[in-house]
Amino acid sequence: MNVFYKSTYRTLLSIFFIAMASGCSIQLVSEQDEVSLLQMEELAQEVDHLFTQLRYMPPEKRSYKSSAQAYLAIEVKLNALKMRQEIRSMNELTLDQVNIAIKLWTQDRKRHQSRDNFSDFMLKRYSSQYKRLFLAMIQGEEVKEKRTTN
Repeated sequence: MNVFYKSTYRTLLSIFFIAMASGCSIQLVSEQDEVSLLQMEELAQEVDHLFTQLRYMPPEKRSYKSSAQAYLAIEVKLNALKMRQEIRSMNELTLDQVNIAIKLWTQDRKRHQSRDNFSDFMLKRYSSQYKRLFLAMIQGEEVKEKRTTN
């Protein structure tokens, strides 16, 4: 009899731990945020619009002054995205990506301002760089689990 109870106890204990493990999940990343996703998509579109607009201009007309308002608008939206990411818990990777985007944007804006022109090569390089960066942010946000309400 004693062997029977030990065997049953072990079986029940194993079932209990399996049930607990499958029923309790640990969340290591934030949930998907539709507002953040929308902000990222809009920013990607605005950055692409700026570089496409510059590409259609003759090189001698690509002055910083002609793009200053677009740079400012994009920088403000990047800062708003950063603020949204800072208030979300377990969101360090996305916050790091946004900080990289802000750092690059500031450097690239200053480079355009100091040189007051934009070569075709640099336009292609920057355009490609920001597409990759925003694509990584958007894909990272899309793979996060959506919040489920019970």
